[in-house]
Amino acid sequence: MRINIKKIWLKGFRNLTETVLEWTPPKATLILGENNQGKTNLLEALAFLLTGQSTQTTNLEDIIAIDQDEFTLVADLESKNTPTRLSIRYRRGGEMVVLRDQQLCTSFRSIKQEFPTVFISSDIVYAFKDSPQIRRQNIDRFCENYDPEFTAIKRQYDRLLKQKNSVLKDDNPTPETLQFWNQQLVPIATKIVEHRIQALHHIQTHYQTLVSNGNPLFDQPLDIHYAALGENKLDPTTYAEKLTQKYEEIMDKEIASGHNLAGPGRDDYTLILGGQNLFIYFSRGINKAVAFLLTLAQWEALYHKLGAYPLLLLDDTFAEIDVRHKTWLCSLLTHKGQLIYTSVLPEDKLLFPDATHYHMIQGHLHHG
Repeated sequence: MRINIKKIWLKGFRNLTETVLEWTPPKATLILGENNQGKTNLLEALAFLLTGQSTQTTNLEDIIAIDQDEFTLVADLESKNTPTRLSIRYRRGGEMVVLRDQQLCTSFRSIKQEFPTVFISSDIVYAFKDSPQIRRQNIDRFCENYDPEFTAIKRQYDRLLKQKNSVLKDDNPTPETLQFWNQQLVPIATKIVEHRIQALHHIQTHYQTLVSNGNPLFDQPLDIHYAALGENKLDPTTYAEKLTQKYEEIMDKEIASGHNLAGPGRDDYTLILGGQNLFIYFSRGINKAVAFLLTLAQWEALYHKLGAYPLLLLDDTFAEIDVRHKTWLCSLLTHKGQLIYTSVLPEDKLLFPDATHYHMIQGHLHHG
């Protein structure tokens, strides 16, 4: 099963001129242009249409073109050979109106499930190297796409955590009160960790499949270790017991600080390539290549789960990766769903010889 964007019309979106763009799947699309011309903005518009979220900001006012009062995005999509029209309109200071086939749509949940989208920027390495928070966000986002049940579990956990933090901050709680909230949190926290570890296992498996017949550098086995509660490689079967024990040990500290100090919001995972920590012992270029492969492994996992490859939006993703590795990485993308790639390098045409080529110049998209 394929999902495709067939056509997009946009107006008032960042620096982009009013644009109508049509695609002829399954060809890849390559958009070339110098920095600050609007390439990333176009990918942001596509991602926004299918997720309701910007890849750059949480403030919708930032997305509207400086000289406009609103932006409009309209796309003709296809999934399971069924056409769909999706439109979004947002006016300054107003609410966002989303229509699907002329019917008001109040949630992007079904859209994201039917038209999964993966956006990979040139900063992809930060998702796996920069901070535990970004790594947690990355794996939780994948879990939400892979298993809708996770979204409800995470929402329940966040609600309980907010209530516990409110008690810690405002009520000077007794140990008995904290024990009550901890007893509510531990089973939900355990479910989150189980989902995360299972997701990392799926990702690791698909990663190894991707590299099994590829570049010798990546023939080294990759291990993903889930780190929590002081353990660098957690045994998930003991998590509930150890989290309960941890809460007992830090109860006085939590009361003094006014915040929850343990649980999934403080967990992490590390990447071990050939027995060595990827973040510490390998170059930025190799970190970036592995980060891309891990994201591609998520993409493959979603395909095997959903039966369709996500729309893949690559924003100068291969910057800082040498030509040999870039060529090999691009070879993994052949005929695996709709692909749109932006680059500042004209020679990147060689990476996608059969692609439809465009140039972006000051917000204007030019064919050829």
